[in-house]
Parts: sequence; structure tokens; C-alpha cells
Amino acid sequence: MKKEANFKVISDYSPAGDQPTAIKELIDSILKGNRYQALEGDTGVNMDKDDAWLTT
Repeated sequence: MKKEANFKVISDYSPAGDQPTAIKELIDSILKGNRYQALEGDTGVNMDKDDAWLTT
């Protein structure tokens, strides 16, 4: 079953540092059918923003 949702991130900021790479890797993994993803990193390093940009 395919589900689609449209989200739009409204922010004064854009992905920076390693975020663009992390977003691309997550998207590629999801498109390959991997249902479960994990973001690894230090606490408080904007991983939630990766999630937000991933959904747009």
C-alpha cells in the first residue's frame, strides 16, 4: 500500500553541513523499501530538522 503526504517546511534556514547528505541517504533508503530509519549523532545537533526536510 502506497501512502503519500505533502509537507512544506517553512524556515529561514536551509540544510547545512552534513544534513544534505543525511537527507539524501535517508530518502534513498526509504525509496529502496527500508521501512525503518535511524539517525545517529550527538544530542541536540538538529537531527529533527533532517526529519522535517526529509518529509518535504
